[in-house]
Amino acid sequence: MQPGDLLYPIGVCDQVLYVFGRMRVQEIVPVGDQDQPSLDEYLARYGVWRFLAPTCTTEVVIGAEGTGIHLDRPVPGEMLKRLTYHPRRGLRPVKHVSEDGRLTNSLSVRGIYRLAESSVADLETVLMGTPGTAIRLFRSRGRAVPTGMEPLF
Repeated sequence: MQPGDLLYPIGVCDQVLYVFGRMRVQEIVPVGDQDQPSLDEYLARYGVWRFLAPTCTTEVVIGAEGTGIHLDRPVPGEMLKRLTYHPRRGLRPVKHVSEDGRLTNSLSVRGIYRLAESSVADLETVLMGTPGTAIRLFRSRGRAVPTGMEPLF
């Protein structure tokens, strides 16, 4: 990932892949180094995202040109079956997708991957389309994940 790239945060709930939004990366800032701000300094500025603090966050991505956070954008099964990454080695489809378009194992969607152009178009279609069934709000240390906010990115 580098400045200028589009970033599509995703999540999995009940074997369904959700796309939460999109933003253009402006800057990637390491946190916790001696010469860099701490994660707490960023969370003081963006307090609603404090639920991320228990994770192993080592970088903060500063973005622009983004959407709000959507918890109701499931990726349809047919689209998930054709979702493809475009790493340097060549095209690679997402693995562990059942015949009915459910994600049987989330291992192949963990991490940061460059998407094939057709998959970028598919995720844009999901984001701009009609909302679907919303993901259940997961909780972190008793606090709900924020929803209904101004665009974060």
